[in-house]
Amino acid sequence: MDQVTRYKQHIEGDVLSSFEFFEHGKSQQLSPEQKLCFAILREAIYDYLCHSSTLHKIDHLEADKWIHSRDITYTYTFNNICYNLRIEPDRLRK
Repeated sequence: MDQVTRYKQHIEGDVLSSFEFFEHGKSQQLSPEQKLCFAILREAIYDYLCHSSTLHKIDHLEADKWIHSRDITYTYTFNNICYNLRIEPDRLRK
């Protein structure tokens, strides 16, 4: 199974459906800052789901640490990005 298929399977049927997730990022209503936040979030989720057993395991570990952090002191923390996109952070963490 390739990484993209694995990525889609993890999102499909999850709390946040793949359609909802990807359509959210394509919305014309997003500001440039929100589009940046969405791109960061999408990349972190991809790294977390697709690199857990590959040569890029460090990407998985860094994404895991970032996603599970409750830090809000910096602009681009997981929680702040989710809030900026009006996504509940704990909803994605499940």
